[in-house]
Amino acid sequence: MSRASLKAPQGFSEDQGYEEATCIFKIRYCNCILIATIIILASYRLCLIVWDPQLNFKQLPLRNASRLTQAPGLLPAENRDKTAAFRFTPHLLDIVASTRPAYLRSQGRTGVSIVLGVPTMQRRKQSYLRSTLYNLIEHMHVAEQNETLIIVYIGETNGTVIKRIVHQIELSFGAHIARGLIDIIAPAPDYYRDSEENVSWHSKQNLDIAYLMTYAHSKGTYYVQLEDDILTKRDFITTMRKFALIKLALANPLEPSWFVLDFCPSSLAGKLFKGAELPYLITYMQLFNKDIAMLTMLLHFIEHTLCHSDSLDCQRDMPKYWPHFDVSLFQHIGTFKQKLRMLEIKKANNSETIKSNRD
Repeated sequence: MSRASLKAPQGFSEDQGYEEATCIFKIRYCNCILIATIIILASYRLCLIVWDPQLNFKQLPLRNASRLTQAPGLLPAENRDKTAAFRFTPHLLDIVASTRPAYLRSQGRTGVSIVLGVPTMQRRKQSYLRSTLYNLIEHMHVAEQNETLIIVYIGETNGTVIKRIVHQIELSFGAHIARGLIDIIAPAPDYYRDSEENVSWHSKQNLDIAYLMTYAHSKGTYYVQLEDDILTKRDFITTMRKFALIKLALANPLEPSWFVLDFCPSSLAGKLFKGAELPYLITYMQLFNKDIAMLTMLLHFIEHTLCHSDSLDCQRDMPKYWPHFDVSLFQHIGTFKQKLRMLEIKKANNSETIKSNRD
């Protein structure tokens, strides 16, 4: 760049104009170098993910979407295996027995990549719990099973009902329980504060999920909320892991990271969280468990605690906090059966139409 090609602005000498232009050029050059470096690092991380399917979650650093270093109520390392729901529910502090699970079956597996939480309860009609567990396990490779923990939460207070559900699980999945793939837990009756007759369906669901998350949050890097009547796609664990790692690799360090990844937009199932961040949501759920449904509560939590801006800005930035996977990995069994029934009806109608045309 020659001095002759630069014209000094009015009120500046030629030397001052040249120095200003040189300074601007250097700044732009440094910015280009910085952007290129970021792109190269992101590309390198993506290559690791694509070419190494066994890459563990722990190889990429977690970033806390809320910018806080430790959640209130997060247990010390030596106590994290114990359920700590009483830390989020003041009424439990006066009842020592209610801080302990009424039933706990566990081999102590911890430090896994993904924890799958499956809340269940007694069903008046057909229960799909065993079908759900069978489907989850069948669609995982052995290596994935070794890096996964399935926690079945029984949201019942009647000991007879709890034993019946546990017995059904043990009959079908005894070997998986013995090697630590499946934990079974049920809360003490005092956990619900009110009698089951006085607890609304939404409130009980929120309390059940909060208890389940409290037990699960320190056992794995990531926690996935599921339901007891779902079917999943093959290799769903690897698919979720790669999507989470890609989001981490491409995260802008100047912006907050995602809070939840959605692998089933039409349902509560398929919501993946960072285990270290769950206590924030647990506290929120315990405070507002009687007011709103879980999915609405999750939306309000992001708007009120993470966005820190007006509603229009939150709506625009919501995909940053709540990214959706392009294909649903989970489907409710009832919905699946309904689709099969509709397909059978459609085939029957087509057959009748063809037969009438021939006649």
